[in-house]
Amino acid sequence: MIISIMLDYFMNKNTFCILPHIHQMIRQDGTISLCCTAIDLGLQMDDPVKAWNSNYIKNVRKALNNGKQIKQCRLCWDRENKGFRSMRQDANKEYGTDPKPLATPKYLDLRLSNLCNLKCRMCNPVYSSQIAKEYDTINKEWSDEFIIGTEQEFLGKENNLQEVKPIMWDKLKSYIPGLEKIYFTGGEPTLVPQVKEYLQLCIDTGYANHINLVFTTNATNINKSLIELCNNFHNVHWATSIDAYGSLNNYIRSNSNWEIIDKNLKLLLKTKHSISINPTVCIYNILEITKLLTYAESLWDQQFIPFINLNLLQTPNYLGIQHLSKNLKLEAIKKLEHYSKTSNYIKQDKAHSENIYSIITYLKKPVNNEKQGLIKFKKFNDMLDQKRKVQLADYVPNLAKQL
Repeated sequence: MIISIMLDYFMNKNTFCILPHIHQMIRQDGTISLCCTAIDLGLQMDDPVKAWNSNYIKNVRKALNNGKQIKQCRLCWDRENKGFRSMRQDANKEYGTDPKPLATPKYLDLRLSNLCNLKCRMCNPVYSSQIAKEYDTINKEWSDEFIIGTEQEFLGKENNLQEVKPIMWDKLKSYIPGLEKIYFTGGEPTLVPQVKEYLQLCIDTGYANHINLVFTTNATNINKSLIELCNNFHNVHWATSIDAYGSLNNYIRSNSNWEIIDKNLKLLLKTKHSISINPTVCIYNILEITKLLTYAESLWDQQFIPFINLNLLQTPNYLGIQHLSKNLKLEAIKKLEHYSKTSNYIKQDKAHSENIYSIITYLKKPVNNEKQGLIKFKKFNDMLDQKRKVQLADYVPNLAKQL
């Protein structure tokens, strides 16, 4: 009983986060960060082990243990304040709140390259080489407004950790004996040769069957050779980034092909691996998101939960659903409420039900500077439509009319 009370306290009312005690994130340029939602410049060190035991990380652990809301973790506090579960809460639930000292992390978030075949509208040059190339051709005024901070450093580049930080790449091999989980994202990890190389090292050293794998993938490049390699590991999960059903997904995630995605999802469902569909809920898809949810439910084998993970977009702000007009918000709410009443999956997955409720609640909240957000969205979107020779009106006509 006491343990349960303490767990609830740490998860919901405190600042404690298990991740700095067990997890390390390596970015494409060799920067070492707290996690994928942390707002920090990261550590510039060639040795990830030294970073793991650095004063910076020790101070972060101490601050979060002692109830301090550090600025690097603002996105988690923001999600919690909006009524959504944060990465901090999910991690505490999965890994507990009683950290043991570790010589090296047991959970590694490995982003080996920004190599990607897609140009997703909510993405940026750090995570897509295609965007890095495209944005480098757009006028400086637009770039200065929409490409911020370290994103500027990736313009025109394809970053590869093995080439940028060869010493770090070699040091990461020493992590393998202590690893329990590896999370691969990118770019698109199925395109990155070093992903297969690291997996093969885990297999060759005899540790693969103790390691869980998670891939975030756009589901356009799933191949049987990679699946067979992954079969050597303890558990494998494919978190597929799909934002809409059919042609709208192709619009949001430029260069995507819905027919290939549909085929690859069905291929993954035939394996022993688990999969999930993970839409980023944003201004582009909120009016049509229930079509994707219905499609996802048609694939669900009634076994694995969660099968659908809705992620409310946090950045960039101008792509957020809060900027919709009142009428469009009501339209979105009506569709979500109908889905809530008719979905069989929602009855089985409490977290999904809570997410739908939180999105509806969020849409009902009044927003300041709604028009300013739409002005910025229009400027951003018009440029991309022009470059990609498409029109928003052909995919989300009601949203286009609002602009």
